[in-house]
Amino acid sequence: KRLVRYRNKWLLDKISRVASPLRSILEIGPGKGDFAYTCRDRGIAYTGIEINENLAEVLRKDGFTIVTAQVPPLLTTGTFDSIYMNQVFEHMPNANTALELLTSCYNCLSPNGVLLIAAPDYGMWKEDFFTSDYSHEYPVSAERLQQLLSDSRFDVVELGYYSLTMSGKALCAMLTGVVRSTWMIGLFHLFFGRRALKVKTSILPSVYAIAVKRP
Repeated sequence: KRLVRYRNKWLLDKISRVASPLRSILEIGPGKGDFAYTCRDRGIAYTGIEINENLAEVLRKDGFTIVTAQVPPLLTTGTFDSIYMNQVFEHMPNANTALELLTSCYNCLSPNGVLLIAAPDYGMWKEDFFTSDYSHEYPVSAERLQQLLSDSRFDVVELGYYSLTMSGKALCAMLTGVVRSTWMIGLFHLFFGRRALKVKTSILPSVYAIAVKRP
């Protein structure tokens, strides 16, 4: 929980430095709502789109505005200063759907609105991208995000990598090498047992992109 809170604050700080003012955020795939609570603590108006009705209802009972829907499209009203999508983009079935989602994001953002996408980096995850989660369908990389966002009328202002409390491509690549070699010799299973795969994938890096809506 403490690590999740740290990441949420770190990513929200990045959005805040680009989106000024940051009054409203739409999150795609809030899950249990960790990012929602971070936004509430900052006084930012929060809306979420969640496919799981049970998770959505829990957040509604706590006062959040949650739409139950599958994306794309984005079934919301009004526009937002920022859209946040963490560990969602890799679940798109193909490039066309990924582009459709980005077009929906563009239409739901206010002028100069900011989009943040974070997802497992296929280049570092390699086969783990598919074997660790059967719902991972669309491989994500910094290069793909750059191309997709550019074609969707966004200007990318920051591309990066993070894992745990570290950031930067070099550090994340070094950590990935340690994780993969440690996995190969069985130390994850020795120390974590049935939780070994979950722990491994929680350490493998994510790539993120911050992009601004073009006029």
